[in-house]
Amino acid sequence: MSQPDTKVGRFTAKAIFLLVAILILVGCARRVRPIIGSPITGPYSQDISLDELLLLYQKEQAALPPLIGLMEASVSDSLLKRFWAKWSSHSGQIEIEGFDLLGGSLFDFQWKRQPTGQLETGSPETDTPEIIFTVPDSGKEFVGSRKGFKRYLDAQTKPEMRMEWLTLLDWVARGGLPHVALLMGSTSTAPYRPALEKQKDQFVLYFFMEKEQNPVLMQKVLIEPKSLRVTEALFFDPTGAMEAQISFRDYRYVGRSGRSNAASTDRVLFPFLITIQGETIQGEIEFKELKIVELPMSPDSGANLSPRP
Repeated sequence: MSQPDTKVGRFTAKAIFLLVAILILVGCARRVRPIIGSPITGPYSQDISLDELLLLYQKEQAALPPLIGLMEASVSDSLLKRFWAKWSSHSGQIEIEGFDLLGGSLFDFQWKRQPTGQLETGSPETDTPEIIFTVPDSGKEFVGSRKGFKRYLDAQTKPEMRMEWLTLLDWVARGGLPHVALLMGSTSTAPYRPALEKQKDQFVLYFFMEKEQNPVLMQKVLIEPKSLRVTEALFFDPTGAMEAQISFRDYRYVGRSGRSNAASTDRVLFPFLITIQGETIQGEIEFKELKIVELPMSPDSGANLSPRP
């Protein structure tokens, strides 16, 4: 009598377990269905000043709650063409667990972003350890800084992802809000100088960097005037060439419950569809479900990205 294939049995059990986990996540999220704002408007004055706008974004970013969700991503020019992932974010930390629908674990990406100093495309870097990236099937693992992660990807002929994804994920974790820490403060702490232009159908927030006493445009952020939500962010290198463009669409209110009269402190406005167009990459993230969760505090890191059972 032949023996059962234990490898097949373990794979089947893993697939069933993952499917149940997805159903539980989606089911829980559906019980707290996001409130869809249509149209999205806010009590914002069209006469808002640059300082008032930056202060608003700073307060919204500081108030971002812990979020967990299920997303579908697609990317070109990468080994990871299309995949599903569990998203967790809290207090500057991001964790993404990528998987396929057969239960296979594709990768695990953890990023402890710097709360006030995380720099973007075209900015200087630090060597502060902040990224853990593992690919179980190949046994690959990276632990180090963002600068080191770039060297790790550059050394591969077929990298799992591109550096543009870090800029994308950084913006997604902020709910599509500009990184105002790069604009507020002294020149030593804020490498960019801001400018605000009010056009007929949109506001434009500019990020300038001083180079040899001349302002160089590094970022251009397009803002919908009524809701003050970002619709597009464009990134440039010091020569003026555009490096990447990120679009934010389908903003929805996400809360702990599906009540339409939920207090403003119990919900957050978040883009559910984000696309990126870069020199070496085209990609899209679409959140299928997203909700606010309560996270237990860890005495070591200050937060744990895994939700309470």
